[in-house]
Amino acid sequence: MPIFPLTDLFDDDMARRAIKDTRIFWIVALLPLLGPLLYICLRPPLQVNLSSLFQVV
Repeated sequence: MPIFPLTDLFDDDMARRAIKDTRIFWIVALLPLLGPLLYICLRPPLQVNLSSLFQVV
């Protein structure tokens, strides 16, 4: 029994459509995980004005 039951659905669908290339499966399976990770890693830093955060009274 697989860890993720969703993989059975992909396997069955790919077999019915005669898709032999497993790279398609891994692209579809990993995209939801890697998309947000890539965004977080590659986004530009925020421009913060530190003097406005720490005002001396």
